[in-house]
Amino acid sequence: MARIILVILPAIPFNEVRGIFTGLLILFLVFIVPTHMLIRIRSSVVLLLLPLLGCTDAPNDAACRMSAPSVQAHAQAVCLIPGEFNEVLMLQNSAGKVTVPIADTADQANEQCVLHQHIWRQTGINVEVGPLLISTPQNTGIYQCAEQAGLATIETSFASPDWANPSLKWVKRDPFILTEKEMTHKELLVPVRDALIRLQQQTKSSTKHQSDVN
Repeated sequence: MARIILVILPAIPFNEVRGIFTGLLILFLVFIVPTHMLIRIRSSVVLLLLPLLGCTDAPNDAACRMSAPSVQAHAQAVCLIPGEFNEVLMLQNSAGKVTVPIADTADQANEQCVLHQHIWRQTGINVEVGPLLISTPQNTGIYQCAEQAGLATIETSFASPDWANPSLKWVKRDPFILTEKEMTHKELLVPVRDALIRLQQQTKSSTKHQSDVN
């Protein structure tokens, strides 16, 4: 019997193993252990169950956040999240290469929502997908995005939670200093620069208009 268990356990996902073990332990305590003994071991049981009942599963998907919904049809969609100065927020993998958040959106009815959900599942950050900045000749849409997690002020890096993709970290990079060798999707370097320039121009124009109004 022990050999059978040792063969079967590695093939069962951890969360299911945890659930099975927890259920068996509860049945053992309720139906086998005498009541007077339960009182003596209750504190030990609580300590044992805490890690088993801990939450490591991914939470439910966050509702789509879009500040400027529009109907587009790109093969891929990118989130451009501005930081300070010329910096933008990017994702760095375990090899040290970076990329802007990107999602496959071909044949999707709402690519802004797809992009939002992809970033949420991948990093645990609930971004807001804003208006389209540019479309590339390769049919990639680059959207202005915003976050309220304070990532724009990080000094080093910010790791994704365990339930997402812990090998990815948020970092700040200046796309005008980055080289193609440093990027996972090197074909996006120039479009990201163009999109950032477009965003900066729009911001300046909006600021000037607001100043004229006042």
